[in-house]
Amino acid sequence: METGIIIAVVFLFVDIMVVGISMVIYSGKTEYSDGMLLGVHVPAAASSDPEVCALCGKYKKTIKVFNRLNMLAGIAVNAAAFAGIGLFILLWCLWLAQYLLGLFYMIYGSHRKMYAIKIKRQWVREESRHLIQAGPWQGMMTDDDEYWQKGWYKNPGDSRLWVQDQ
Repeated sequence: METGIIIAVVFLFVDIMVVGISMVIYSGKTEYSDGMLLGVHVPAAASSDPEVCALCGKYKKTIKVFNRLNMLAGIAVNAAAFAGIGLFILLWCLWLAQYLLGLFYMIYGSHRKMYAIKIKRQWVREESRHLIQAGPWQGMMTDDDEYWQKGWYKNPGDSRLWVQDQ
């Protein structure tokens, strides 16, 4: 029983940290900063476009509901620590997997929709686009940032550990 309490409290703290950090990080993607909305480089006027505003509003609402429901689900999963450690670990791993996959789906989906709007509105300078030459993204077009041409950030001269998505 004491072990169940300790594990429930530790994992409750982990749940709060995981969901809380992602709430802070991903809820601000709808604000126009560093020339980007939802991780896509767009002109400043794009933030007032009706289709972009609708997408940002839907993203903001969806991510808020998703995080709140998963916070409650994470707390509920912690109650399984009193039934048995094996059951609890299984349920917690399943909760974490569905949370991360759901988060990825929402972020990636909204990023793709925003990029489609960017292409539709012709906010891309054609002369700055490059063809990706290698990897699974071979044949796809990328913007003018030379360090993102392979589909991920690669700059040997940059010592930063974290680089904001393009």
